[in-house]
Amino acid sequence: MMSDSTNERKRILKDLNKLVGSNLKRDSVSMLNKLSEDFYNEVELAKECAGHNDAAGAEVHRIIAEYLHEVLLTFEAIKK
Repeated sequence: MMSDSTNERKRILKDLNKLVGSNLKRDSVSMLNKLSEDFYNEVELAKECAGHNDAAGAEVHRIIAEYLHEVLLTFEAIKK
């Protein structure tokens, strides 16, 4: 189910955080690997969309890749 409601998205993320939050410390290395993998996947998807003249799709995947990059930078700084 998709919703444009800000409150609904916040509730969904809060519930998700409760579900997976406790495992993050224990699985931080695998989480970083997955985030890195997702970054490269989003870059490839953006390139694929751009190659098919899907500007909106390319932009969405580029934004996600940028966000993942920022998240990775944050976690890498914490690990130092």
